[in-house]
Amino acid sequence: MNTHLEHLRYDWYKRSQDYIHRGYAPQKAILSRAWEEHRGAVPAAPRPRILELACGGGSLAEAFPGEDYIGVDASAERVEAARRDHPRHAFEVCDVNSPAFDALLARSDFVFCHGLLHHIDDRDCGALLSRLSRHAPKPATFVAIEPLLPKLWRNPLGYAVGMLDEGHFFRTSEGYRSLYKDMPVAVERFSLFPRLPLEMEAFTVRFD
Repeated sequence: MNTHLEHLRYDWYKRSQDYIHRGYAPQKAILSRAWEEHRGAVPAAPRPRILELACGGGSLAEAFPGEDYIGVDASAERVEAARRDHPRHAFEVCDVNSPAFDALLARSDFVFCHGLLHHIDDRDCGALLSRLSRHAPKPATFVAIEPLLPKLWRNPLGYAVGMLDEGHFFRTSEGYRSLYKDMPVAVERFSLFPRLPLEMEAFTVRFD
């Protein structure tokens, strides 16, 4: 009974997120463009591999060919849901602090996450970027898509939504950019208003 209720609860959460994010159409468009640019920059062989961090239920998997993609998440429940809803794509339970994660990075030159960095502090974000730089085959591309914390006086509703979110490290655009230190980063902003009173930005970094 508890397992059934958990499935229902997560199914409701996933449906609500799909609605809020408009089926993730803006995110998929950004990721598809980044993927095509990446493919044009890598040698013809071996074939580029895609790794999604904190994939959840796999809402972004369909933006990529199933044979090139693997999604990882620390939640077995969410990985199970992703496998059920996206049978052409591969998903694994994996902790990003584990050696197994480093092994996956070593096979993946296009890595992305959606809504992950505002759940981890600056030190852990830096450690993640460092591991990606060390282990991913070069050239590698990393794309992080994150909600922005607005100024209270400019967007009080959006500010309240950000402060009430489970992620405790909501950042401004400048705060996210500072995570990349001296690395050149391309930034693209988009809005989901009125479904979500927050703007989002996609941060794209190349490792050569």
